[in-house]
Amino acid sequence: MAKILKLKDINKIYGDKIKTQVLFDINMDFEESTFNSIIGESGSGKSTLMNIMGTLDRATSGDVEINGINISNMNKNELAVLRNEFIGFIFQFHYLLPEFTVMENILIPYRIKNKNITKEAISRAEELMEIVGISKVKNNKATDISGGQQQRTAIARALINQPKIVLGDEPTGNLDSSTTEIVYDLLRDINQRYKTTFIIITHDKRVAEKADRIIEIKDGRIEMDISRKI
Repeated sequence: MAKILKLKDINKIYGDKIKTQVLFDINMDFEESTFNSIIGESGSGKSTLMNIMGTLDRATSGDVEINGINISNMNKNELAVLRNEFIGFIFQFHYLLPEFTVMENILIPYRIKNKNITKEAISRAEELMEIVGISKVKNNKATDISGGQQQRTAIARALINQPKIVLGDEPTGNLDSSTTEIVYDLLRDINQRYKTTFIIITHDKRVAEKADRIIEIKDGRIEMDISRKI
C-alpha cells in the first residue's frame, strides 16, 4: 500500500536563548486508507507532531513528505494551497463561524479553494450532512445546534474538499461518552467509504484501540507503535 505521509528524522526545538526540544528524531510513515491513533500524556509532543504533519508548524530539522511531495522548502502560500487540497482538520473545539449556517460552514474550505460554489459542491455537502446525520439542521446557524451536531458539522467541513488525509486533535474531547462512540463510528465509516487516511490524537484509550494502528509518544519520542487487524 502506498505511503501517503512520511516523516524522516523530525526534531522540533523551541526558543532561541533557552532551547527546549519537544520532538527527537521521529521517523514514521502512514499508509493510504488507514485509521491511526496517536496517544500520549499532556506535554508529550503529540500536538506538536500533528501540527508538523498538518503543515501548521515547521520542524527544526527533518523532512515531511505528503502524497509524494517534500514540503521542506515550501513557502507559506504554497503550504496553504497544499494543506487545503490534501488535508482536513477536526479539532477538539469545532471553530465554526457562528454567523453562518451549517451548510455555509461546511462549504468554507471549498470556497477558499475554488472561489465559486458549484452545484457539485452543494451536492457533496448534502451527501456529507446525510452521512453525519445533520441534514435536518443544515439551515440552522452554528450556534443553534447541539455540541454533537457542531462536531459533526466540523467533520463534514473537514471532508468537503475530499482530502487524502484527515488529522484530528482530540476531536471528541468535549463530547460525552455515548456521543464519542457515535462520532468515532462515523469516522470509521468515512475512512472505509472514501478510503481517507485518518490520524487521530486522543487521550481516550478506548478510542485509540479502535484504530488500525496505535502510536504512543512519550517525552518527544515514539514509545510504542503497534499495527493490528480490525
